[in-house]
Amino acid sequence: MAATFGMGWNTNTVPEGLTNPADILNPEYAGKIGIVNPVGIASYVDLYDFYTKNFGADYEKKLAALEPRIYPSALGVAQALTSGEIVVAPMVQPLIREVASGAPVNWALPKPSWGTPFFGHVTSVATHPNAAQVLADFMVSREGQTAQAIGVATALPGIPGATADAHSIQTPDPGQLTPQYVDKKSQEWEQLFTR
Repeated sequence: MAATFGMGWNTNTVPEGLTNPADILNPEYAGKIGIVNPVGIASYVDLYDFYTKNFGADYEKKLAALEPRIYPSALGVAQALTSGEIVVAPMVQPLIREVASGAPVNWALPKPSWGTPFFGHVTSVATHPNAAQVLADFMVSREGQTAQAIGVATALPGIPGATADAHSIQTPDPGQLTPQYVDKKSQEWEQLFTR
């Protein structure tokens, strides 16, 4: 399974929606864009690298020029979209629950899409290792994947409610995300976005 991030928008302000992260670089959204702060967080550093690689080498510079509002997490961005505090976001978790509750928001995964995988393990110190193995087996079954599929990419294809097939999204390269690299990219981001 993988957490996916995509574009989000407030449907009252942007009724036509977004089709590409470059759509967010419109000057009419200046000061009304929500972004996550990647400082010290390897997956968010990789997310910004993904946007630069896939949507323009100057994507971050153009985004910074529009003076986006900075949030500590994608959840904060989602809440700001829902309240109307911001009107667009290039990186927010799928707004499935918000849309289902009638909030004036919508979302879409860009093409290509990015996500960060999460893993589960049965450890050797499990109090009840056989029960833990039964749970692990269920979680990777079609039924288990369906139960977990709300707002995430699933390991198995064709799972109802999944945002994507986890094998079709780009994911972080742990070998590149060394502490030194994350620190360097965090400093560069701070210089660009918090001057």
